[in-house]
Amino acid sequence: MDEARTPIGFWLKHLDQLIEAGLDDALATANVTRRQWQVLSTLRARPRETAELLVELRPFATVVEAHDLLDDLTDRGWIADEADRWTITADGVAVWSAAAEHAHEFRRVSSSGVTEEDYRTTLRVLRRMAGNIAGRDVSSS
Repeated sequence: MDEARTPIGFWLKHLDQLIEAGLDDALATANVTRRQWQVLSTLRARPRETAELLVELRPFATVVEAHDLLDDLTDRGWIADEADRWTITADGVAVWSAAAEHAHEFRRVSSSGVTEEDYRTTLRVLRRMAGNIAGRDVSSS
């Protein structure tokens, strides 16, 4: 395959599939799914109201899937909803911590040989292309 002529969409889709499968495999070692990991990571950063949490999960799950995920994590005792404010519990932090080692190792391996400058340039290019397609300038974002 001629890399110079391969459309960027191919590489984006291919990388997305590899990231999904690789991170799923890494997290499975800690008995956590990628979607569970995403919710735990989001709430570990800070508590969220339901509407805000659903917006953050939108790229990864439909509203119904997100509610099912929140119900599952609540049933496991990993998160709690107190007056429409979602938080991670002590058990959730323990699960997140156990999985973090695997996730960080996956990220380390997947970004091997990529400099910080390369990474930032890639993000700027992708952000610009997304903005072009969406019809707005995101270069200052």
